[in-house]
Amino acid sequence: SLCALSQVTRGHNSIMTTIGDVMFERAKLRFRTPLPPKSANESSVSLFVRHARVSKAVHDKLEVINQVLRKDFPVVPSNLTLEDTAKFPAFE
Repeated sequence: SLCALSQVTRGHNSIMTTIGDVMFERAKLRFRTPLPPKSANESSVSLFVRHARVSKAVHDKLEVINQVLRKDFPVVPSNLTLEDTAKFPAFE
């Protein structure tokens, strides 16, 4: 993983920190509320990966909601009486 690569050598750590800083700055520009770091020692790579995972989970849940809302729901006129509703088929 990206976080493990940063632990190989100090040179790798420097490279991954630079990449993480750039990626997280882009994430801040794209999203209104970036996640706060878990601690003062959390690397920018770790923070970016955590942010990307949370964003993907939220995106997936919003897609489920979107799919539900795309279904064609029957339109029931507001002036119906209780007897009128018995004429409609039951919904399962």
